[in-house]
Amino acid sequence: MEHIKNHVNYSVSADELKIACNNLIELSDEEKKWLSDHLPDGMYSSADEVMRVLGWRGGDVRDLIFFKG
Repeated sequence: MEHIKNHVNYSVSADELKIACNNLIELSDEEKKWLSDHLPDGMYSSADEVMRVLGWRGGDVRDLIFFKG
C-alpha cells in the first residue's frame, strides 16, 4: 500500500493503477491477480478511496488477500 499511498499521481484509472502495481517486484503474482480481480473499473481520486473500495483498513497488504477472500 506504500506505493498506492505515496507513488501514484491521482486521479488515476483502475487500469492505470493495475498496470503500475503489476510492475512492482514487492507484490507476488497472487497479490497482483487479487488486486486485478477486486479493483472495480473507474477513476480514483485518492489512495483513501482505493483502500476503501478494496476494504483495506491498515496493516500489511497481504491482509487483503488472506482475510477478504
